[in-house]
Amino acid sequence: MAGEDDAPAAQGPEQPQQIQVPVQQSIQYVYASDNIKPPTLDWDSNDMPQQYKKFRRYCELMLSTPAFSNKNGSEIVSYILLWMGPQAVEIFDNWSNISDAEKNDPKRIWDLFQQYFEPKANFRLARFQLRDLRQESHEPIDKFIIRLRAQAVKCNFANPNNTDDNILDQLIKGTAHSQVRKKLLDLDPATLTLDRAVEISRTFEATETQLQHFNTETNVSAIKNTLDKRNKRHIKTKTNPRNNSTTTKIKNQVVSTVDVHMTGKKTVRLVKVNVTNVNV
Repeated sequence: MAGEDDAPAAQGPEQPQQIQVPVQQSIQYVYASDNIKPPTLDWDSNDMPQQYKKFRRYCELMLSTPAFSNKNGSEIVSYILLWMGPQAVEIFDNWSNISDAEKNDPKRIWDLFQQYFEPKANFRLARFQLRDLRQESHEPIDKFIIRLRAQAVKCNFANPNNTDDNILDQLIKGTAHSQVRKKLLDLDPATLTLDRAVEISRTFEATETQLQHFNTETNVSAIKNTLDKRNKRHIKTKTNPRNNSTTTKIKNQVVSTVDVHMTGKKTVRLVKVNVTNVNV
């Protein structure tokens, strides 16, 4: 008889086996399950500095996810180059004035590409371009302000107050609505602020939209009333007692309606429209 020492040790419930998923597979799973698009850089953009800025911001969000948490600097740089495309790889390979340590430093790579896409800014040209901006006829004021602010960033104004003053000047000059321009010019320039000017523009646009909607409804109602009056003068109705049908003649159109009585309590009314060359 076996002793107690020979008895098998008691075991708890069997634990499920944990499967380690490679990081690359987990990244693909993130893309598929969350419908997240990998970053891409549009090399054909007309504004490459702005395109690169948006691309970098999207990449930084992607790289902050758990799927990339255990990647070292060299691997992160590889992902950046893969997302940027073959053009970036060629540029990277031709950088001969940086060390191997710098090539494995994501921040350094980001900065070098930023220098590549943003040559020395010509703030005077940027200011000239700011003065040339105009609000499109159907462009909301908020979208126009976004364009003005984006251009003002390149103008190298001395301080934020100067930036707002220049944006305000261009808003007055470039607004698509002469009524807004007149209203803003009538106000005290010493107290008029950019926020106040934007508020006035928004109010004007909202009022214009409501008036257009009101005028459209009024015109539709007027046209309907006119047609109803005309039709009454050209309508003749005849009833056929054999099938309980009515025929209404309106100029060159014949509109026939037939009542069909079904078994039970329900009555179904069928309407047929036939276009003919019948003159009343």
